[in-house]
Amino acid sequence: MVTQGGRHYRSSGLKLTTFARNAHRFIRLLACMLVAYAICWAANDVMRETHMNGLTNPPVPAIAVVADPQYVLDFPILVAITLRNDAQDTDYLNLPDLALLHPIDSLAIDLEPTDGGIPIRFGPTFKTRDENLFRTELMAGTARRTLLDLTQFGQAFRPGKYRLKLSIFDRPRVFRSSSPVSLEFIAPTSAERAEAARLRKLGLPGNMQDYGSWLPFLTNNWNTVTLSQSVGRKAADQLALYLALHRAAYGPEPLSSFPLEMFQNLRGLVISAEAAALEYELLAARGPKRDIETARSQLLVKWPDLRHRLYEIDEGKGLLRTLRRGYGAERDFPPPSEKRPYTVGPAPAPRP
Repeated sequence: MVTQGGRHYRSSGLKLTTFARNAHRFIRLLACMLVAYAICWAANDVMRETHMNGLTNPPVPAIAVVADPQYVLDFPILVAITLRNDAQDTDYLNLPDLALLHPIDSLAIDLEPTDGGIPIRFGPTFKTRDENLFRTELMAGTARRTLLDLTQFGQAFRPGKYRLKLSIFDRPRVFRSSSPVSLEFIAPTSAERAEAARLRKLGLPGNMQDYGSWLPFLTNNWNTVTLSQSVGRKAADQLALYLALHRAAYGPEPLSSFPLEMFQNLRGLVISAEAAALEYELLAARGPKRDIETARSQLLVKWPDLRHRLYEIDEGKGLLRTLRRGYGAERDFPPPSEKRPYTVGPAPAPRP
């Protein structure tokens, strides 16, 4: 109460109460707006997760997967993926550079059992993305096909029939998924399991734990490799590409004289395109230029999504040269002579 000129007023008190009420209402309104904004943001995240494949301009390109019908576990699990940019006015400038030797930590794998069992899902980890490593571009109207080995996830798979789906991530919760494909994982025999573990160990230094990845077999394996006859045909077929790549990387022949049939004999739903690219790399190392240009044109007619691979090969950055110079026989610091591979007898002949 205020006294002024003998009169009593509550006006100031009334104004203060009104201000407090208005402030309280404003705070409540602001809180409601923030809650609504958070709900909308979460809903948008869910929408992005659920409807990413249907968006007009998604932040990641379409992804498609090709898999073999069956795989023997403990051996390489090779699948082919194609990233496709169907837009005519959108370029992707910071995509993960997926390849056989590169990390796949921007991918997630979903395996849904067809018998209603427990689903398997893991990835992504974003380790190299956070370090801005192994990045590439995908221009408008282009596509890239590459080969991946699912053992690089370093996770154990269980025998059974599944529907496989791969998702490529731009960042957490922003991704795009492939259509599912059917495949079956088969348990190896005890002899096959032991042989797979022996071969993987060739690339593991010291007492490093074996997580099932076959990448060290290619990048740290100064050994002559022979495959036990106890390995069945299916498992041997899964390993055939790795055996050829290993010999090309560490063997005594330069790429210019490496036998073409090592890759010409590799055929299948998943690896035919990869084998064709590797055969082209050998031809590029041999010449002459006219034959190389003819082979390039013929390959692109059949496998147009390999254009980026041929460009890398033309620039001297193909997979075989990378293996040989980065890890194998042509690197700057070769190992002692007693560790040089393929010096005793010929490489094992292909199985009939």
